[in-house]
Amino acid sequence: MPIEEMLVKVKGNLKIEDDSMDLLITDVIQECLNYCNLTEPPVELEPFIRRKVKTIMDYEAETGGKRYLT
Repeated sequence: MPIEEMLVKVKGNLKIEDDSMDLLITDVIQECLNYCNLTEPPVELEPFIRRKVKTIMDYEAETGGKRYLT
């Protein structure tokens, strides 16, 4: 599945209608591809990517979008 299709699938499942999270979702997809040494994401990877994106979105909503380095 091409990266663009995965992006659309994740956005659809998270009910994201605008492009505000495209960069975040694409970054998570790319990190997964790099870690797994893949060129295209398999459809089976969608739930993992969706959960990672949702976790980041929840964290940013809770902290007001601030990221702290420790």
